[in-house]
Amino acid sequence: MHAAIATDRSSVLESLRSSVLESLRSSVPESLRTAVGAPLRKESYGTLASLVVATVLGQLSFVDFVTGASLRAELLIPSET
Repeated sequence: MHAAIATDRSSVLESLRSSVLESLRSSVPESLRTAVGAPLRKESYGTLASLVVATVLGQLSFVDFVTGASLRAELLIPSET
C-alpha cells in the first residue's frame, strides 16, 4: 500500500515538474518576442510620438509659467522714477 502511494506521489511530482518546465520554456520565447518585436509595432511609434509631444508641451508650459511669474513680480515692484 505504501509503495503504491509513493509511486503515485512521485508520478504527480514528475507531472508537476514537467508542466512547470514546459510553461517556463514557452514563456521565455514569448517575452523575448515581445521585447524584440516592440519596435516593429505601430503602437510603439504612436506611444513614442505622444511622449515627445507631452515632453515638449510640458517644457513650454513651464517656461511660460516661470516667465509670467517673473514679469508679474517685476510689475508689482514700484519704480523709483
